[in-house]
Amino acid sequence: MNLKKFRFTGNELTDSMFADCDLNESSFRTCRLDRTEFFKCDLRKADFRDALGYKIDITNCKVKGAVFSFPEVVNLLKVLEIKID
Repeated sequence: MNLKKFRFTGNELTDSMFADCDLNESSFRTCRLDRTEFFKCDLRKADFRDALGYKIDITNCKVKGAVFSFPEVVNLLKVLEIKID
């Protein structure tokens, strides 16, 4: 699905799945994304600032240039099965 440059800003998208989507340059800014997963998506230059609850597998999604906020961005590392101290 082509959703390039789509503006989801400020919406609530819970229990959703984006699979094989082109979301390049899309905005999820300030979205509630509880239990929302992104699988094999193009998220390059996407804006996730102040978004909460998303699950992005960085091993199968393109994320170069995407923007995230701390501390939620730390959740991207879960797929790597590392320990953060």
